[in-house]
Order: sequence, then structure tokens, then C-alpha cells
Amino acid sequence: MMKKVILYLIGIIALLVIGFLCIGIFVPAVEYTTTVEINKPRDLTWKVLRERKDWVYGFKNFEQISGVPNEVGSRSRIVVVRDGVESTFDSELKQIRPPELAETELTNSMLVHDAVVNLTENSGKTTLVSNEKITGTNPIYRSLFALFKSRITDISAKNFEALKQAVESSEN
Repeated sequence: MMKKVILYLIGIIALLVIGFLCIGIFVPAVEYTTTVEINKPRDLTWKVLRERKDWVYGFKNFEQISGVPNEVGSRSRIVVVRDGVESTFDSELKQIRPPELAETELTNSMLVHDAVVNLTENSGKTTLVSNEKITGTNPIYRSLFALFKSRITDISAKNFEALKQAVESSEN
């Protein structure tokens, strides 16, 4: 009797693990869009976006690694601390068209995070639209990112809301 219970438990655990890993196989990447309206001109928004990093949730450190800042191919390292966990990301600038578009790729051992940020201006106000895609480096991370997509999108919204506050409190 006890052997059957143990075998059933092992079978249930195996099914749960397989199911979890299947999420990462069927959902290879998490994609989302964040939009924020900023009550300042696009040039100022661009300046704060590109020159300051203190609006990034959990920001700890930024270091230029190679290349010229704000030029395609430049690389930097960003360190954030979230919920007591320190994470380091290597960033590469893939495309830039000041003050309207920046495309970056952040990487670390867990993920590849591609982001395309577009800024448009209308009547002195900026609309920022960030299209992002996070791909885990293995099925476990892909599964985790798929399961925690709402947390990921919440962090993005928090970041861009902080950017909005930073821009709107800046002087022209």
C-alpha cells in the first residue's frame, strides 16, 4: 500500500515537472508593450532616458564597457538589486535614432532581453512605447518567465512610470 502511494506521488511530481518544462518549450519568449504619456517634450524625455539610469527599478550601477556611449555597438554593464537579489546585465545598443528610437539587448546567464523604445511628440508631450521580448536561456527560465509575465510587465510599467516622474521633475 505504501509503495503505491509513493509511486503515485513520484508520478504526480514527474508530471508536474514535465508540465512545467513544457511551458518553456511552447512559450519560448515573453513579449509585451509598455506605453507611457509624459508631459514634457521628446528631447527632454530622450535626454533623461539615455543619460540617467536612476529611474530603473533597483538601479545600483552603470558602467560603460566598450564603444562610444549612444553609438551602435556600444556596450555597458547595468547592475540592479530587486527584492534583495543583485542582477548584472550586459547591454548592447543595437540601433539608435535620437530622439525617437533606441533598440537595446540586455543579456545575462538567465535571459536575453530585447527592447525597442519609440518616442513621439504631440503638442509638447511625449508618448513612449517600449516593445520588449524576454527569452530565457533554457527551458526552466523560459517556463519561469512565462509563469511570471505579469510580474515582468509590472516591473516595466514601474520603470517607465519612474522615468515619467524623472522627466516631469526635470528642468528643460
